[in-house]
Amino acid sequence: MIPNEHPSWNVIDSTKLKAYIECPRKYFYEYVIGWAPDTPAHALWFGSAVHTALEYMLRHKPRHGYDPDISVPYELFLKAYREKFPSDTDDTYYPKNPDNVVRMLEQYVNTYVVDSFKVEEVEISGSVSIGEKREIFFRLDAIIGEEGVRNILEHKTSAWSIPLWTNSMHMSIQAGTGLHVLKSMYGKDSPYIHFNGLFFRKSSPPKKDGTPRANAAKGNELFRLPVAKSAMQMQDWLVHARFYYDSIQEDMNILSEEKVDAPVMESFPKRNAGCFAYNRTCPFFDFCTTWTNPLRSCKVVQPGFVQKYWDPRDLDTEYTKKVEL
Repeated sequence: MIPNEHPSWNVIDSTKLKAYIECPRKYFYEYVIGWAPDTPAHALWFGSAVHTALEYMLRHKPRHGYDPDISVPYELFLKAYREKFPSDTDDTYYPKNPDNVVRMLEQYVNTYVVDSFKVEEVEISGSVSIGEKREIFFRLDAIIGEEGVRNILEHKTSAWSIPLWTNSMHMSIQAGTGLHVLKSMYGKDSPYIHFNGLFFRKSSPPKKDGTPRANAAKGNELFRLPVAKSAMQMQDWLVHARFYYDSIQEDMNILSEEKVDAPVMESFPKRNAGCFAYNRTCPFFDFCTTWTNPLRSCKVVQPGFVQKYWDPRDLDTEYTKKVEL
């Protein structure tokens, strides 16, 4: 007994592939029946609002560096951020809060004054084939060009340690997807996807005499990570992307034959290694420890959750360039 079909089921992107790899049962809850906690995820909303500011800065980028007046991009950030998080929550979420965004944007302008690349496209979305009857939907923050070479600039807000973050980006599905998209768009391999890391950190005020305190928190950091893949590494990415794409489809086929009165749901099996990823308990943990067949209970959205299906196409705006490859 399959839940009511939703159009988003057929929209597979890097986010969904990553979620399935982490845990197929979590994928079922999050993307098949579309459950999400009824409180907004601060990290995701904050990151999206910062993207809004950076998008404006790229669209209005001069030939060298960036406009030092950050008032407009900051206001765009604040307008988006305040839709979910009022000012009385700012202290709670420090260092990911508006005051620190001001410092980060100023730091960004000063650090990347040497940026001389041409911004060719900002906010591109669409789908790209990865084989017969398989397509991945994608979104790129920007395509930049310098000396005839096109690369991707992909913004990432984080609080991770830079070494850990770096390793995760090298292994991400998104890196291969982006490079595959550029090759499909321009007909040749692209050297890099540049992950544009903005790390929001706590900072310590200096002493009264202006000198730094001992063991003071170092404050925000900026770090760009260029990720390149050889032809063999891209083939490796493609094999694995197809495998997990097909695994999702296979689980959907099994789900279509499941019975609500069966003792166990066989599709989308649990992968308990993902229950505590990123030092956080999965929001569906209680369901997995209680329900052996979620089909008995998933017709009714449980307390503390809302039904909200993820579809990357919903993020398109009037400025988004849409392509199909």
